[in-house]
Amino acid sequence: MQRSVKMMLATGAALALTTLGVTPASAGEGPAPKPGPWTTISETTVFPKGTACKAKVVAKEKFTFRETQLKDGKVLVEYKDSSWSKFTNPKKHKSYTIGSGGDLLIKPNKDGSTLSIKGQGENYGQGLGVYGIVYSKGPISFKVVNADDPAKTRIVDLDLNRAKKVVQICYKIGTKPVWGQNILPEQSS
Repeated sequence: MQRSVKMMLATGAALALTTLGVTPASAGEGPAPKPGPWTTISETTVFPKGTACKAKVVAKEKFTFRETQLKDGKVLVEYKDSSWSKFTNPKKHKSYTIGSGGDLLIKPNKDGSTLSIKGQGENYGQGLGVYGIVYSKGPISFKVVNADDPAKTRIVDLDLNRAKKVVQICYKIGTKPVWGQNILPEQSS
């Protein structure tokens, strides 16, 4: 779902902007879409108590991804299998590490405020519309509404029925899940 809350919010905002204008890749006939550069990000996100789990959670992540703007307006986001996320409950000193490889196919609506997303591989989700921090492996689908407003971005219609594995990370690190809140970059540290 969201390998990184900050990355997902940034991608949603970028998609909202790119779908307002017609990019060469989405304008009828032309050259085949070219993948963007591979980008590696290492970050730490702090989920304060009550925003994902009942306890405070610290997520350390390293992920490498690239985006390709497809001809039909969709965006393919690919993640290298070397990507990972480690979630820690500092009060109980319990951690859980997940891989984050695979891809996401993102289809924005006309104004970019709603994104229909299909994922494959290893993913995790957190934020408005998600109970706790959910890890999945295998095919998933969901929608992101209010993608153009990071404070109101919400995940809806989350379908994990075809996923091969689903794990509630809050339980794995010794706490309980709560209905999520969005953590904006300035709130994380």
